[in-house]
Amino acid sequence: MVGKTRSTERADYGPGQAAARAGLSLGEWRRAVRSGLIRHADVDGTRWSAAAVERARASRASIRTGLQVLAAPEYRWGQAPAHLLTRAQLAETGPDRPVPLRPGGPIRGVVRFRRDRDRLYLYDVREAVPKREPTAAQKAAAERRRLAARTCAGCGKVAGDRSELSRTKRLCPTCVAQSWTRKFAADRQDAAAWAREVLDDPATVFLDTETTDLCGYLVEISVTDRRGRVLLDTVVDPRAEIDPGAQAVHGIGAADLVGAPVYADLAARLWEVLRGRRVVIYNAEFDTAVLRREVVRAAAELGPRPRDLVERYWLPLERSARWECAMEWYAQWYGEWDHYHRDYTWQPLGGGHRALGDCRAVRERLVEMAAALSPAGSADQGQPVLAGLDA
Repeated sequence: MVGKTRSTERADYGPGQAAARAGLSLGEWRRAVRSGLIRHADVDGTRWSAAAVERARASRASIRTGLQVLAAPEYRWGQAPAHLLTRAQLAETGPDRPVPLRPGGPIRGVVRFRRDRDRLYLYDVREAVPKREPTAAQKAAAERRRLAARTCAGCGKVAGDRSELSRTKRLCPTCVAQSWTRKFAADRQDAAAWAREVLDDPATVFLDTETTDLCGYLVEISVTDRRGRVLLDTVVDPRAEIDPGAQAVHGIGAADLVGAPVYADLAARLWEVLRGRRVVIYNAEFDTAVLRREVVRAAAELGPRPRDLVERYWLPLERSARWECAMEWYAQWYGEWDHYHRDYTWQPLGGGHRALGDCRAVRERLVEMAAALSPAGSADQGQPVLAGLDA
């Protein structure tokens, strides 16, 4: 019990104790606390935990630098007094300064540049001291560092300048090209393996929808199994006008929806088809958003509006199936890289913009992808070897 009490007492420091523990003077500690360089005090701001003091001890050098910066005047580029120089300027030699110098005092000024995002520290040349000549070991180590900075981490060849190597992995152009080639090949194989797994999974179904507009309601929905057999295919009365642009794409007009069921009439059948299934969709984000809107609208019409319709009605349905996006995997398999977005470019499906045709087009794309894993000549053109796909 005594040991525990002492441990508790030592975990709580006042300013003097905290400063001594951190290796700072009391004045430095108080200025650092006032400026926000040291935080994590308790409510009254007079005592610090052992963890906070140890963090201050570990960052003592940066705290002292921060205090010097706060006390130093700021200048714009080219406006500092002539006797205030940067480290690089102190190290330069000339007729009036034959020996390179290094800072011999604290920071005496700060120069802001690049819209104040960057800064340089200035030191008084009158306080500077001669720069020590590096030893033979230091020169050798510096030369090794310079050589390593110009050496390709892939093939080991030494470039003429380190700017010829990539910044992150320090690779020469040849190794960079080889690295990208390996990445594309591995990503393509991963996508092909995913497609084969999906086609071999008995729980797989393909879903597609057509809507009144990009943020509208259902006008058609189709679901097929992994063999392309139809599980659900129907037009839907959206109880909303169809945007002319959307109608020009899918060709479904008001006349085609006469006598069509509304979502509430087919909801039970739809979710019976999807429950527990692996639902593969080309652009899953779009189609799941359409279904979410239909569920929320139907739920709101049941009675008083719940506090959170999505939480109460949509999420349980969403969790009842596994939703996967074929568009992202197909883009990865296709391999058209967008360097600006640092990702693969989405590719058009190539369907006919009707729900059932697009479901079958998604399956065709997956068959095409899975065929990349098949040995040449082991299957008919366009038909992969699928372990679990019987006739």
